[in-house]
Amino acid sequence: MPPRSHASAFVLAALSGSLLAALSSCSDSSASGADSSGRASAQGATPAAVLVDRAIPSAQRELLSLAFEAASAIPEHPHIKSKLRAQDEVLSTCLELDLPLTTSRWLEQVQGWRRGALHADLAHWLAEHDSSEAALEQIQRARAYEESPIGNPSAQEWRRDRVRAKVGRAYLALGRGADAEPLLTGLADSEQGLVAVARVEKLEEKDFALQLEALDAILGIAGMDAARAALEACATLHARFYADAEKRAALEQRVRANSQKLPFEIRLALLQHLAQNALANADPVRARSLAVELQGLIDGASWLLEDELRLRAELAGLRHRAGDGLLARQDLDALLARYESERERITDIYRSRVLRAIAAAYQMQGDASRSLAIYTRAAEEGFANPNALPRAEDLLATCCAIARSGLEPEPAQLERLRTLRGSLRQPW
Repeated sequence: MPPRSHASAFVLAALSGSLLAALSSCSDSSASGADSSGRASAQGATPAAVLVDRAIPSAQRELLSLAFEAASAIPEHPHIKSKLRAQDEVLSTCLELDLPLTTSRWLEQVQGWRRGALHADLAHWLAEHDSSEAALEQIQRARAYEESPIGNPSAQEWRRDRVRAKVGRAYLALGRGADAEPLLTGLADSEQGLVAVARVEKLEEKDFALQLEALDAILGIAGMDAARAALEACATLHARFYADAEKRAALEQRVRANSQKLPFEIRLALLQHLAQNALANADPVRARSLAVELQGLIDGASWLLEDELRLRAELAGLRHRAGDGLLARQDLDALLARYESERERITDIYRSRVLRAIAAAYQMQGDASRSLAIYTRAAEEGFANPNALPRAEDLLATCCAIARSGLEPEPAQLERLRTLRGSLRQPW
């Protein structure tokens, strides 16, 4: 992980202090569930009624089960990091789909610091859904992993910081800024993105100028990780205050001016975020303008084939949503044809990711049957590699993608995914 930048960490802590104070001003009235150290007390267990999954189709639930089975099938030795990362991906999808009960049950199979981080993620979900008592219990569980011995402190510091950042985010969602502050001060720059976004998600308009000043100071001296964190916060503020043309323009200007020093794909992701904000605010004209800007950046750079096809597929989906449906469909059909003709130029472990992006774009364009067919093919392509680890990773990623899409596979497609799951075996 990247080293700490003491200068930028100092600025992040110093300039965010007053904002945290503002966020915590109303938190004392809700602090009865915590002791003097800010930890949740042990008053009662999580009420069973709180953890209720949203009703989803049985096929969607089976896709998630197949994904978690594939992740959990990865052997701990020598692939413990890959296994935990894969389990995390599935459980993050479960929370995205509003399945807290499933998440709470499956995370019991996750080991170490990632289990603590997932407890914190669940706490944040519960806080966002007005279940404060249950959120505090999950925070308490997360902090047990944050404080447990984890080996070489210098080698594992970022993992502790990841848990602390997520616990702090949950506290902020609960309106308990005073509890969050000691956890969020002095974190590694690599964890500041999560923190920066959490701090602005509930920002009041009266605090906008103060927050913008803090972000400008970070952008003036910070390294890459902190700069990325500040710009992600700008993109979040852009969504929150989109209706204010002056604020919107100021935030877009900061993203453009300061993203030049970041890796190219991060620049693209930030612009995509702005375009998604425009679409969410029923502003297709602005979204189309940003899509044109994105296309210019993609056209002007050199890419590996797998990255170019994936990025152009994402752009086609965006352009369709912004109202350029005919051109977007033509572009997408051309991308699929190009994949077919140049497939052998793409290393087998990268093919599934390209196809998932193309499938997602077809779904955005309303072609569910073609989307599902391409998702199924993505799962098949993942099994071109003789090793089971990349097979498992591609299978679970594809199952999660279909589950997130809300598409319902045909019985034959679901049966094929079951067969692929059952075929995961040595060599890993």
